[in-house]
Amino acid sequence: MVRAEILDTLVPLISRYSNSQNKVSEADFSATDPFHVKLEELSRTIWTPPAPGQQRQTHWFYERARGQFLDAQAREATPAKKKAFLSINPKQQRFTKTDLAKFENTYAQFPHLVSRGAEKNFTEFMLSLKEAGHVLPDEAYFRRLIAKAILSGGLRRSSMPCRSAVIARKL
Repeated sequence: MVRAEILDTLVPLISRYSNSQNKVSEADFSATDPFHVKLEELSRTIWTPPAPGQQRQTHWFYERARGQFLDAQAREATPAKKKAFLSINPKQQRFTKTDLAKFENTYAQFPHLVSRGAEKNFTEFMLSLKEAGHVLPDEAYFRRLIAKAILSGGLRRSSMPCRSAVIARKL
């Protein structure tokens, strides 16, 4: 019998050390972190303003666990419901834990972290969260994060042959 107070610490450790068949990334182990659970909740409840020429509001879908977006889409029983799901959760507005770390560290002007790759950058982001204490995101944080995501997307689509982290460093 495991005491409830150590359950949140023990379960990720069991997963980390017992998984030898499937590739599991460092980001996968943090899916149950309260920060990510709260961010997922915010992503399902906060609506964006309609795009120009559109009437429908949408969500930015935070994929706390790998494959959540496809699973949520697959749960829709009919093609019409799947289409409705995609209309309020556009694929281009889906982001993952490693994307989150990239948005935050790019904006914080840490190109040396972002350029190390998604997993290493995410690990550094999680360390910075731990150093800040048990901070949970709120609506204001989520809205700022989405602004950073939009800026990051615009930088990636620019014609400049540089990484978005380097461009943001110069802004």
